[in-house]
Amino acid sequence: MTEIIVLWFIYSFLGWITETLYTSIPKKKFQDRGFLTIPIIPIYGFGALIVIYLLQPVSDHPLVIFPAAIVATSLLEYVTSNIMERLFNMRWWDYSQRKYNIKGRVCLRNSLLFGLLSIALVNYIHPLVKTLIAPLSQRQLELGSLVIITIVSIDTVHAVLFSLRFSKLAVELARIRESLSEREVS
Repeated sequence: MTEIIVLWFIYSFLGWITETLYTSIPKKKFQDRGFLTIPIIPIYGFGALIVIYLLQPVSDHPLVIFPAAIVATSLLEYVTSNIMERLFNMRWWDYSQRKYNIKGRVCLRNSLLFGLLSIALVNYIHPLVKTLIAPLSQRQLELGSLVIITIVSIDTVHAVLFSLRFSKLAVELARIRESLSEREVS
């Protein structure tokens, strides 16, 4: 379990780097797309682990990995978007302007990219990461996991509380704006 926590953290961090570059380069401006303060995006960690543990047995078959990863990662992205929107009354991403999207939560372009990244993950990235963490002792993995869980838990509580307050404020501002609009019409 400790290794899984460390892997999740590594892939969440790599996901943050990927997402930051993917959004910052076209805008020529730094874009931090993470929900948390620390530089990780947890959905990437969960997505990577799902892909690794589901598709590692078929690592020699990219034509199996590609569509299976598209389905798995798109489902994760859709469900996560739905949950976050219901919890916070806000959208963290919206693909409505992209072709072939489902309710703005997932889109074909990103799903295809996740499929390609999953082939690289299963065949190249994960074996390299496993080699890099192999020298760590069980004690080091346990300590690392404890530190990760502590920091991520504190940051998650902070981010959730902030987002809930922000959501309430946004609702209140919308109510005030509507009230002012009604007064102007009268």
